[in-house]
Amino acid sequence: GCYYFKSEKYFKIIDKKIYKFLINKLEKNNLDLGRVCIHDKDHDIIQAMLIALNSRFLVKNHFHNSPEIIQVLQGSLEIKTYTKNKLMETIILKDNEKFMCRLTNKVVHSVKSINGWCVFFEIASGPFNNEKTIYV
Repeated sequence: GCYYFKSEKYFKIIDKKIYKFLINKLEKNNLDLGRVCIHDKDHDIIQAMLIALNSRFLVKNHFHNSPEIIQVLQGSLEIKTYTKNKLMETIILKDNEKFMCRLTNKVVHSVKSINGWCVFFEIASGPFNNEKTIYV
């Protein structure tokens, strides 16, 4: 469920049509997690993604070697942070309340939509490298 947003112009504008496109593609392919990459290439220094996550799926405990910013655009997202496999804190982000969070690097966390589809925007430093996300 990974797609790239292409534009003929020097800018990209994201609207709710992109949310609907992504969710429709995921539902059609029976997927509970997917993204539209806003950055152009994996080696870009800023990695920006529109992510759709269904409440049937849990992004298990993991951490990154760089900070990340998460902004909820639609729905509600639960982020649980851990230290040595012990729950530290539960953060709830909602599209109309507390909607943005910055996690510092190496914070172990899990991510789950609370009800149905949650659409959120995630920004992290590049270049993209699978080894930047470590599942524990």
